[in-house]
Amino acid sequence: MSEPLVKDPGDKEQVEKAEEKERLREQIRAQAWRAILNSPDGRQVLQEILQRCGVWTNPYDPTNPHNTDFRCGEMNVGQFLLKQIDVFHADALWQMRREETKRLEA
Repeated sequence: MSEPLVKDPGDKEQVEKAEEKERLREQIRAQAWRAILNSPDGRQVLQEILQRCGVWTNPYDPTNPHNTDFRCGEMNVGQFLLKQIDVFHADALWQMRREETKRLEA
């Protein structure tokens, strides 16, 4: 469990410092995502992870509900990644798909 950002939520100074700290964390996180999405290698790795997570397939397994549950969990991770891609570089997903098509055609 993580520590709370402030010890006294009624202390305006603590709250402001915590908010600034959180803004900085988000900026660092956004920079990291953009670095990954602006890199051909980063996009290729994400494409492979998305495929592994089955975001473009049906998770249903009529022979085993546990497999369906497991695949839905994988898909959930993939959907989280898709959302992050959309938030930080919306065009990157289409770029990734085009790059994957070129790799398959080569």
